[in-house]
Amino acid sequence: MVDYTLLEEVIRGLNIDLSWEYAAITQYIQHAASLHGAQYFAVIEEIEKHIEEEKNHAITISNMIQYLGGVPTIEVA
Repeated sequence: MVDYTLLEEVIRGLNIDLSWEYAAITQYIQHAASLHGAQYFAVIEEIEKHIEEEKNHAITISNMIQYLGGVPTIEVA
């Protein structure tokens, strides 16, 4: 028997995590966009790697939520 209360709690927790992944992506993009000059090219490249990692986390969490029967949030923390 499936405990739907627990399942809903897990989905809710995953959606909270997903909203924080969105926030991290947004913050990294903003940080990269605020850097100017050739001396920051390496820093911007590193930030872009982190953006990709956060995006992959968001996709994984979204897939988990969908697998469990939930709807991934679009809210940013």
